[in-house]
Amino acid sequence: DTDEFIEDETEFSQISGSYLSGKVHEDIIGGWNKPITIAVRNLKVTKNNWIRVDTKIKVVEGIGSSHLKCKVTSNKESKTTKIRLHNAISQAGISNYYSFYMKLPIGNDLKIELSIASKYLFKGNVESWSITHYSPN
Repeated sequence: DTDEFIEDETEFSQISGSYLSGKVHEDIIGGWNKPITIAVRNLKVTKNNWIRVDTKIKVVEGIGSSHLKCKVTSNKESKTTKIRLHNAISQAGISNYYSFYMKLPIGNDLKIELSIASKYLFKGNVESWSITHYSPN
C-alpha cells in the first residue's frame, strides 16, 4: 500500500537496541482503542532513517474495511502511514502477517503509535508486533 521501502537492507544498519516488540492479547472490537505507543527519547533522526513494522494479526470480522496505522511524531513533524488489512493473500479468520517500511520524520524524541482503524466493524487481535530502526551505513 505504500511507495516507501528500502530496496536493499544491506545498505543500512539496524540501530543497536532499537528492536521493540510485544503482543496484544485482548480481543479488539470496533477498532483499537488502546494504541501501542512507544516513546524513543534522545534519538536524533537525520535524513534517510527508517523503521520496519512487522505484525501478525488475526481478523475475525471487518478485514475489508480495516487498516493498520502507524503514526510517528518528532519534535519537528508528524507522519502517518496506513496499510489495508485486506489484500490478495490475507484471509479473515486466520493469522496474517503484515510488514511495511516507513521513512522517519527528521527531529528528536520520536513517538511511535501503532493502531487499527476501521470504517465499520473490526473484530480480532494483534498476536505480535515488532519495530526495527534502520540507519544508513
